Amino acid sequence: MDAESVSLACEAGEKLEVLLNQSKPGVPTYYELYNPKADHLRISDFKRVGKISGYVKSANHWSYLEIRPMNKFPPVDIEIGHVFDEYFRLVFEQNPPSKWAQGRRVEFYCEELDLRIGGSPDLFYNGIPVEMKTRPVLPFIKDKSFDLSWKKSYLPQIAMYSDACGLDWMFILLISRETGQFSLIPVSCKAKLAEMKEAWRKHLTRNGVFMEHVARYKFIHS
Repeated sequence: MDAESVSLACEAGEKLEVLLNQSKPGVPTYYELYNPKADHLRISDFKRVGKISGYVKSANHWSYLEIRPMNKFPPVDIEIGHVFDEYFRLVFEQNPPSKWAQGRRVEFYCEELDLRIGGSPDLFYNGIPVEMKTRPVLPFIKDKSFDLSWKKSYLPQIAMYSDACGLDWMFILLISRETGQFSLIPVSCKAKLAEMKEAWRKHLTRNGVFMEHVARYKFIHS
């Protein structure tokens, strides 16, 4: 990335460190459980082209059924992220920052399918979206598990978030669950988004059955 974005990342990281060190919000009393059942599509559903069809069919299915609140803790690390989300909300409530802010809902337009899908970056700094990911420890060079998550999950998601905010780049915040260390990294998403769009055109728009499911989804939500 260019020097300006790196400088902004350093500034944002320093301000976040000060906020976290001076805050004592305690243990969150509430956080949202992730519910895989939804009657609408989410930006996170579009991270992997091979799974999009299943999410569209699932959204159509649940559009006519009651979705009960989650009451069972799923045995996956995804819930740890929600704990951190709530923790940061409490931090910002205690110390209203001038540039750091809680996440808000954004809308990504998938031109290839003529679909609008929503999602919420975890945080914002000076109007720039920040996606937060937790890991046992911060990744190092040649960390194969991180490389896999980065290519298949992290980068596609932030590519759509940045585009939804009218940007070619954004921040990713990596936090170690074991040490509390974090890294705030500016990431260019333009090339990845172009790659995703080409995959959608190649594997989705030419699939007649899938496009029928998309047409049904658009009708339900029209």
